[in-house]
Amino acid sequence: MEANGIVPMAPSAKIAALLVLATVPFVGLLLTIYHLLGITTVNLGFLFMLYWMGILNQSMKDFVPSLLGGLGGIGMGWVLLGLPVIAGPLATYGGAAVMALIIFFFMRGQFRFIINNGMMLYLTVVTIADVGIARKAPEMAAALLVAAAYCYVATLAMGWFTARRAAAGAQASVAAT
Repeated sequence: MEANGIVPMAPSAKIAALLVLATVPFVGLLLTIYHLLGITTVNLGFLFMLYWMGILNQSMKDFVPSLLGGLGGIGMGWVLLGLPVIAGPLATYGGAAVMALIIFFFMRGQFRFIINNGMMLYLTVVTIADVGIARKAPEMAAALLVAAAYCYVATLAMGWFTARRAAAGAQASVAAT
């Protein structure tokens, strides 16, 4: 169920099959871009794709907060796990204090343009020990930025294509009368 209480209609079997088929080249092109750029932390890009395109239904008003929240989550993950490796135990206490402040703002709904569900999602994922945020934070941020740009351009292109097709359909309808 959506936030406004409306349950979206499920696509027909034919449309669902076409969407699955379209997903293969869509994901393949993103993987090719990552390969050409030498980015190996593709999971962070796919996380953005899931969050913004899937959960938030490509909401343009949520694009920038999703992007900034993701980058904020990667940054905060590095502060918590990467900075102490460089700066020592004192950084652990500073990171904990910053995290407490972020949680305070998150609970109060303040600074939602960056402290949001996207930030918490990325923070949760990047602080998994095997993910290696301490070594890979810049590459993770690059993976997120590439996926965000890719998803944004794809969404604009689909919007343009859909609007153009609808306009052509409307013209054909008017011409038929």
